[in-house]
Amino acid sequence: MKSNNFIESPIFVIGCPRSGTTLLRLILNSHSEISIPHEFFLVEKVIEKFGSIENINIKEALDFISSLKKYKHYQDWNLNEKDLILNIKKHSSLTKNKLIQLVYLAYLKTQNGSKIIWGDKNIGSLSFIEEIIEIFPKAKFIHIVRDGRDVASSLKKVKWDFYKFPNLKYRYVNNIKGTALTWNDGLSLISKNKKNFNKNNFFELKYEDLVVSPESIVHNLCNYINVDFEIEMLEFYKPKKGKEISNERLKNTHENTQKPILKNNFNKYLNTYSEKEIAIFERFSKENLLLFNYKTNQEYFKVSNTSFFLNNVKYFFQHNINLLILNFKIVIKRIINR
Repeated sequence: MKSNNFIESPIFVIGCPRSGTTLLRLILNSHSEISIPHEFFLVEKVIEKFGSIENINIKEALDFISSLKKYKHYQDWNLNEKDLILNIKKHSSLTKNKLIQLVYLAYLKTQNGSKIIWGDKNIGSLSFIEEIIEIFPKAKFIHIVRDGRDVASSLKKVKWDFYKFPNLKYRYVNNIKGTALTWNDGLSLISKNKKNFNKNNFFELKYEDLVVSPESIVHNLCNYINVDFEIEMLEFYKPKKGKEISNERLKNTHENTQKPILKNNFNKYLNTYSEKEIAIFERFSKENLLLFNYKTNQEYFKVSNTSFFLNNVKYFFQHNINLLILNFKIVIKRIINR
């Protein structure tokens, strides 16, 4: 049965932060049969909570679902909690696969009735690819890659201080070194899992190709997922009938997803960073830039060893001082919330 096959083959959109994962999610979510909600770390939380447990007892499952209610992004899904709880109680125990499925099937019910394929978009999934494949052997991964220098430029625009993949180090992204390390971290997690990927479960595309030739790339995506192409996928920015996170909320961090694809939305870094900063990024990330056929500016932009060293010193102090401040704020927040 078609729908059962799709339920067992969820889509996982993966990539580094600010690489176009939200754009890709919205395109896929605009297909009449595909539903990928706004980012929430459900799968990550299930893996962290239940680890190697094969059979989750119902009380633990219900307690887990209750613990999710405090998260704003989970609230955005607007699930029918009563139905979800009833469906969980129909089982004597649950596998991680079944628990995750029940939550996503509850989300499917909030969308229009033709949606039969669920998917997940969460940057943190990069740290759990092996576990996801173990839970969902037929999962389909879609990895979007963007020029790391434009990732850095976008990170600077949203004004985050730190970024951290689960199980990896914090990176201070207000310094060009931190953005380079963040991009390299994400790509290293993909590289580490290459052995787990094949043509049936892994599709890789470049952000630049998507924005320049969207119809061609989306056609290829549909062939990979085994669904028909729909022109509405390229009209992702238009209001939808199903319940979705509001456009106003998305505007805060994903303004460009509220309009048609910007076909020239690349090489922005040239107007964001100095030649020295670009050269520093390229020194840290040259191997990955060349791996994905991104041209470097090493013939034009130079950085002396002294400047490179001084930026490393600057990064060390920026990272550690701001991390102390961040940890202090976390401790204070926990005390207040007791």
